[in-house]
Amino acid sequence: AEAKQIALDLSAINADARMTGDPAQIRSALTNLLDNAIKYTPGGGQVTVAVGVESGHCRISVSDTGVGIAAADVPKVFDRFFRVRDGKTRKVTGSGLGLSLVKRIVEHHGGDIQIASEPDHGTTVTVILPGQDSV
Repeated sequence: AEAKQIALDLSAINADARMTGDPAQIRSALTNLLDNAIKYTPGGGQVTVAVGVESGHCRISVSDTGVGIAAADVPKVFDRFFRVRDGKTRKVTGSGLGLSLVKRIVEHHGGDIQIASEPDHGTTVTVILPGQDSV
C-alpha cells in the first residue's frame, strides 16, 4: 500500500467485535482480502477495513477504490483459478485461488461472504462470521 501510495483506513473498527475460530485461518483470509484490495487499487486510491457486530455476528468489510468487477464476473470470483481478465487487470499477478480459499475458510467457520462491485468504482468484500456469543 505504501509503495502505491494507497491510503489504508482502519478507523471503523469495533473493539467489541469477537469471533471464534482458527486464528491462523482467519488471518490468512483477511490477509488475502487486503492483498487483493491493494493489488487491484491504482496508486493514490484507498482501502478501508470496517469491523463491527451485527445480530450477534462479526462483520468484516474490506472496501477499495480499485478497478471493480463487471456484474457478469462477480458470481465467478469465488471459483478456483478464475481471474478477471481485462486491460485494467492484465498486469496484476496471482493464481486465481485467493478468493476461493477465503470462501472456504469463511464457510468452514460457519460464516458467509458477500461481494459488491462496480467497474471503475471499486469492490467491497464482506465476511460475516459467528460472534463469540452466537456459537
